Amino acid sequence: MIVPPITDMGTLAAVLQAMLIPVFADTDPNTGMMTETTIRAAWTESCGAILFVHLFGRCADLCGVREFADAQRVPLVEDASQAHFAERGGRQAGRVGHIAALSLQQSKVVSCGEGGIVVTDDEDLASRARLFQNKGWVRGQPGNRAYPVLGHNFRMSELAAAVALAQLRQVDQILDDRAQSHARLCTALDGVQSLMTMPADPDELPSWWAFLVHAHRPCVARAVATAGLPFARGYIGTEPIFRADVIAKRRGPGGSSLPWSLNPAIPPPAPKDLPGSLAFLGSALTMVWCEGLDNADVDRLGQALATAVGAPATEMPS
Repeated sequence: MIVPPITDMGTLAAVLQAMLIPVFADTDPNTGMMTETTIRAAWTESCGAILFVHLFGRCADLCGVREFADAQRVPLVEDASQAHFAERGGRQAGRVGHIAALSLQQSKVVSCGEGGIVVTDDEDLASRARLFQNKGWVRGQPGNRAYPVLGHNFRMSELAAAVALAQLRQVDQILDDRAQSHARLCTALDGVQSLMTMPADPDELPSWWAFLVHAHRPCVARAVATAGLPFARGYIGTEPIFRADVIAKRRGPGGSSLPWSLNPAIPPPAPKDLPGSLAFLGSALTMVWCEGLDNADVDRLGQALATAVGAPATEMPS
């Protein structure tokens, strides 16, 4: 299964637990996301699906990726957990692939602590997803309980769902507040040459799960860290996910090497094949964004960033 090397273990855990071997495609050095070109380069005949992860509230352009998946007759799965309601070209993240997952964990744009949402316009996939999250149990069938497939016990609590529904009723305001504060900080940093911001593309409406800025000189990243500003280097650290012990040392369930032992011919990922991902992790500074940030918060943050790297911030109107 094609996956990105820049993602959370929560994405890959499902792949490994399904006994699928992750095949890592490179990512764009600026966005940290895979592209059609990098997916094609990583593709082999043994791949049976593509798992695309939208990052930082951005909505990637997946039209070419979907065409490639269809040509290969494999499903395109979207992880849109950081991109709730983000759009590109009028299409929302999670609406281009065959099926998509959106986490509602506490850091997300719409959150309720834990749980999530699966979306698809394929009724067969929807039915299978309902079975999978509820022990494989066919609800409402008369007589003995029917378990046609093996599933998990992933039911979301009613209390968490109620919180999520309340959040969804406020989503327009949440998205607007995030967009305004994100744009304000980008503008404040316009004149700071040592920091490269990532504003939205013309055809894109992000939901801004995080604020991403690139510091291509290590001394700039060190200055930001020394100033105590809430920016983390890379993405959950500066190493790609395949260097985590569970993947690097191929630690499967029960002390086995599953799923890798199912096809030992698949080689481990080689850093030389992932230059974009390593470049991204080497320069990225990220801060989880929040609709609760007001203009004063953003202005203080912009000034502190500029001061830390020895540059003036753009003066913002009050």
